[in-house]
Amino acid sequence: MRTLPLRVQPVEGEAVDSWLEALAARMQCAWGDLLTSVGLPAARGRSYNTGWLVDPTQHQLEAMSVVTGQSPSVINTMVLSHIASRLGRSDIPDESVESMLWLSKRRSRFCPACLRENGGRWMLAWRLRWNFSCPRHNCLLADLCPACRSPQRAVPASVALIPIPGRCAHKLLGCHGRGVTRCGTDLSNVPVLRLAPDHPVLRAQQMIDVAVSAGVAQTGLYSRAPVPPSALIADLCALGGRILRYPNLDELRRLTGDVVITEFLTAKEEAAFTDRGVTADSSALASGIAAAAAESILSAGNPAEAADRLQWLISSNRNNGLSVSATNIGWGRGISAALRSAQLSALSSYLSVSDQLRYRTHSTTPLRPHSRSAPERARWLPSLLWPAVCLNVRCDGVGYGQVRSALAVAVVLVGSRISLSGAAALLGSATSARAVSRVLQLIGRSTSAAEVWRMAEGLADQLDTEKAPIDYARRRASSCGDLLPESVWIEICLSSGISPGRGLRLALARCWLYERITGLPGARSPWAIDSAEFRSKLADLPMLLNSEFITAADSYAGHFLAEQAITDEPVVWSPTTLSDFGASSAFGDPVRGHRAEVNLSRRLQESRLACGSVPPGASSGVCAARRRLARGSLEELYVGQRKSLAHIANLYGLSRHMVTQLADSYGIAIRTPGRQPRD
Repeated sequence: MRTLPLRVQPVEGEAVDSWLEALAARMQCAWGDLLTSVGLPAARGRSYNTGWLVDPTQHQLEAMSVVTGQSPSVINTMVLSHIASRLGRSDIPDESVESMLWLSKRRSRFCPACLRENGGRWMLAWRLRWNFSCPRHNCLLADLCPACRSPQRAVPASVALIPIPGRCAHKLLGCHGRGVTRCGTDLSNVPVLRLAPDHPVLRAQQMIDVAVSAGVAQTGLYSRAPVPPSALIADLCALGGRILRYPNLDELRRLTGDVVITEFLTAKEEAAFTDRGVTADSSALASGIAAAAAESILSAGNPAEAADRLQWLISSNRNNGLSVSATNIGWGRGISAALRSAQLSALSSYLSVSDQLRYRTHSTTPLRPHSRSAPERARWLPSLLWPAVCLNVRCDGVGYGQVRSALAVAVVLVGSRISLSGAAALLGSATSARAVSRVLQLIGRSTSAAEVWRMAEGLADQLDTEKAPIDYARRRASSCGDLLPESVWIEICLSSGISPGRGLRLALARCWLYERITGLPGARSPWAIDSAEFRSKLADLPMLLNSEFITAADSYAGHFLAEQAITDEPVVWSPTTLSDFGASSAFGDPVRGHRAEVNLSRRLQESRLACGSVPPGASSGVCAARRRLARGSLEELYVGQRKSLAHIANLYGLSRHMVTQLADSYGIAIRTPGRQPRD
């Protein structure tokens, strides 16, 4: 192979075909002869845009290098595969990548001012679908020759002609067959729309150029998790298609200005715009508008901010009859996780409460649900969510137990495809799908709903990461038929100073301990009575308990669990990071009225019992009194010596009421007041 007698240096960013045309023009030789001399085939039709222009072989690179004097590495930066290599790997099919990356037929836009300055040299990037403006000259790129209305460089130049850089190389209008007469219009004088240096269209172009040049997008929405440029381009395609499919002209005018939109509307009337949105066939003007509007969203610092900026687009699409749902909001293939999170977050107000939880729309990174998490997470959840977590979640007209059971199901729903009934079944069917739906809807109407759902999402994350120390699925399956025999109940009461009462109190205690051990509602236990009175007494029971009772009851519960081969778990447990889940701040409205205060007191006591943090109450004085005055001594003084309660109280430094309580706890019958008859 012979080297060429003349050398032409490529312009920075120039395409290889433009450089070779400049070389042919300098040597005044036909295009076909130049290609033959450098070892390239004279491509025809589509092969022109799929062969050496895209990815030359190593042999072709070496041949061009020998003949032209340029190194293979320099020549390799002038082909389309060089740009494609910087975009990063993508899971998108090749045919989709083609339309997302390049203009149709891999044609080229152009900047007339650049052609005028560099002598008609064509930039490689002008073939990119998302290259629509020239930051150097602050203008939009041109799409067509104004004379013949033909796109540029979609077909190869005539092999029989000497190329003329900067001129339209399409056949003259009316020239057919073997005719070689070209249009020849000077493209360096084509009028284009000028833009202000800080125009949103130019900002969008700069964002794209920086990402492609660096091989990574790491600003705005991508600052926390950088993505390859291919993801940025997929995001532009997804947003751009929706932005121009049903354009909201008022919003676009706000984002890009009156001049650009006026030009856009004119082009639309001239049929230069299609209703398919922005595609590989779209003009630079349409692409620039779509990119500028998309950039206003992608420049947000986080998905939540981007979601706020997306609201107008979702509303506009829905108002025009376009379906926007959690299943189709991707709007394209291969979009970034950050954009998907922003889309799901923006869609939150249109989703049911259960879907908001499934898609985690209130978290910092909403995600599509999957089926793997629910069964495993339910294993570590009680059927009634921990009282300490639910303490400040108030829902008018709904019992506290219903709130706890519904929120437990809500935690299972987070990030999962499972149905409400399926989630309830995993938790032992303590409630129904209908009941859960009602409670979640009521909470969802409150002003604090977002905080409650964030609490559920945060708790789900904690359980997925750390798990709970109690296997509640195993607890729910355990047999509790012989729980708390009467003798044990009396012993616990005597040791804690609590009156054992009659048979009803034992049934209440068994229900309470059943709920404490299994996490299932106490009303589901074998000893429960299906009546409003019983349920009310069961709800009030925690108010009667003290720390001594809890210690004794938990000690018994530990032995009971050990008999069922459960020895590696605490009796009770509650998340320790309660402040993260709202235990330190009320979600609902302020408590009003006596009944509301009573209910809140119940909740506080339940929360303390569940955490094992009940401070010694007033009844703890009974325990101290028992240590001073044992049963035998009291029985001897009161029954044997017939001393009065007041005398005994004064003797031991106790109150008469305390001695009465001691006698009651010891099972010593109190004499009828008044003078006793003589024997």
